[in-house]
Amino acid sequence: MPKINPHDSWLPLEQRYRDEPDDRTRTLLKAVRDHMEHEIKGDIAPLMATLTAAPVYHFWGNTPFVLSGRAAVEAFYLGMFTAGGNQFEVVIDTITADRANVITQGQVKQVHTGRELAAQGREAMAKYRLVQLYTDDLPLEAYTTAPQADARREEAIANMDFQRKCFGDERLPLYSILE
Repeated sequence: MPKINPHDSWLPLEQRYRDEPDDRTRTLLKAVRDHMEHEIKGDIAPLMATLTAAPVYHFWGNTPFVLSGRAAVEAFYLGMFTAGGNQFEVVIDTITADRANVITQGQVKQVHTGRELAAQGREAMAKYRLVQLYTDDLPLEAYTTAPQADARREEAIANMDFQRKCFGDERLPLYSILE
């Protein structure tokens, strides 16, 4: 049986967080690190605390879909936890971070068991290439000092410019399964 180490997933983010000299970028890295840890551990309240007031998730792949709003995202995670779908490992190859965005790129490994997989002729371990862009609005408590409205507008403009330049798209956050 293939082995995964889910709790190793956030270690690269933890290291990058420790090495990052910029306070704002450290705050974003910690939020992403915490998000990944709570998702894998199935801790819904702290996981939801890492999200914006109005999260929007875009999933691309064989069956693209969008989750919009806290209720939809929370229901998605609760369903995932109930099914044991949060038992996966993210092997992060690359972390790109600045004062407005964190992008992780790597591979997701997830072990599946059960008669259903055998009946479908599927393998026990699925691997996917994954790119995640974490950006947009953080909870005010994530800031060391409350940002002014102008600073938040400038941050939003920087986020959109970055996303247009890198991905040619404006829908956030961006989750891409590449394989």
